[in-house]
Amino acid sequence: MAYFASSHFKLPTSFHESVRKASSRFYWSDSEERQKIHWMSWQRLCRPKSRGGLGFKDTKLQNRALLAKAAWRLWTTPDSHWAKFLKSIYFPHCDFMQARIGNRPSWGWRSLLVGRDVLLEGLRWKVGDGSRIDIWADRWIPALPNSKLQYPKPKDCNLTVVADLIEPMTRSWKISLLQSVFHPSDVDAIL
Repeated sequence: MAYFASSHFKLPTSFHESVRKASSRFYWSDSEERQKIHWMSWQRLCRPKSRGGLGFKDTKLQNRALLAKAAWRLWTTPDSHWAKFLKSIYFPHCDFMQARIGNRPSWGWRSLLVGRDVLLEGLRWKVGDGSRIDIWADRWIPALPNSKLQYPKPKDCNLTVVADLIEPMTRSWKISLLQSVFHPSDVDAIL
């Protein structure tokens, strides 16, 4: 029951806390009345066995992961009936990744947006023609931490999308432009 609910709705923190407390009491107590000392933190118990834990599930993280899975399904199958239905209600004029919360949203829609936020934490652009990738804001450089440029935009720079950095005919980087605009470590990561 909780697994189904957590794959469709963001469950309240109080639910996650009650599951954690009940699991912890069950693991550390020998009866309902007597509580014993907790010899390990809950975070350590939730680690995989290969990393010194016992592999318990953190329901809050599991909830976020399941919502991200639902958001991924919505984003990658826009022709499905449920995706078309949600699009008609919540984001008729844009893509799911640009959708806003809207007026009087359902709890299900709010939950999908939580899943989308989880996706956005880990998604990175794969450079094709670069026409939709914001040079300064998007994650597009896998060799850099956070996949973003490490140094800020120069004041006199009017470049906005990655396509500005690519030679259209040869589909290669404009190396002299890169070297004139970006820090050398960013240039190395881009190349």
